[in-house]
Order: sequence, then C-alpha cells, then structure tokens
Amino acid sequence: MDLRVRNAGNGERSDATGESRAFILLETARLRCEGLLSRSGRDAGLMAIHREIGMAGYETCATFPDSLRADCVAQATARLAGEVRLGFSPCPDPHVMSSVVPQPAAPHLSRALATMFSETIAASDALAAELADRDVEETARDRLHLVHAHVMAACELLDERLTVLELQGAGFEA
Repeated sequence: MDLRVRNAGNGERSDATGESRAFILLETARLRCEGLLSRSGRDAGLMAIHREIGMAGYETCATFPDSLRADCVAQATARLAGEVRLGFSPCPDPHVMSSVVPQPAAPHLSRALATMFSETIAASDALAAELADRDVEETARDRLHLVHAHVMAACELLDERLTVLELQGAGFEA
C-alpha cells in the first residue's frame, strides 16, 4: 500500500503516517463506497457505511492544513486510479470522479466491500499507532477516540453486509 504525502515544508513526498495515513485510507474507502452508491442508488446499508467512513475522515482531517488535506485526497484518488489501471473499477459511475478515474467494468460488490473493510481496519491501526507513538494532548486524544468510534461502526456495518452476501452466495436467505 503506497501512501505518500507531500511534505509542506520542502515539497518532497514522504511516507504518510498516523492521521494522514488514516485519512488517505478512509478517503479511499469513502470514494470507493461513493462509486458503489452511484451504481446501486439509495441503498440504505451502503449509505450508512458511507456516512460512518465519511464522519471518520472528516474528524481525522479536521486539524489538517488545507494543503495536507488536499494532498491526502489526491493520494486517495491516485490509489483508486491505480486500481483502474490494473483492471479494477472502484468507482463504477462515470459521474463520480469522472475527470480523474476512467471507468471499466464494475467490481464484484463483495470484493469492493472487503477492500473497504481492509482500508478501514488499516486506518484504525494507523490511528492506534499515532496514539501509542507520542504524547497526545487530551483534546486530540478525544478526537481520535471519536474517529475510532466511527471507524469501528463502519467496520461493523461492512462485516454485516459481507456476511449477508456470503450467506446469500451459499444459498441461505439473509
């Protein structure tokens, strides 16, 4: 998983860590979910997942300077564009990110949801590392705990949706 952001001080790109890494992962998952929503319409389950991932990302980048936020969003968009070049389609609707990502065939729903699940878990890990690696002031710690609550809610919703799809694939009514 190549996660790099531009260093605001010298313009070089460096490995993203902590909150910036979490935001890139969350934004990638949110954009992926947006693509699924554009294909399926107002699917209540996907809308709930999108909301939780979006809230986690919003809270994560709340203290970012505009330039860092823009760099992270560009990195998330680039990750999805890279998947398209490899033959995956994270955003199947041409109206979503149409100027950035070309749109081949739509992905299988369970694969897209599983990827979003992996991205949200990795974001949770990045946030946990941020809390463990440095002395975080109380207000920042509270904000990171709120982000974690949204991330875990998204993971729970993704897990439920994946379980239903798996049961349906095995011939059970869910």
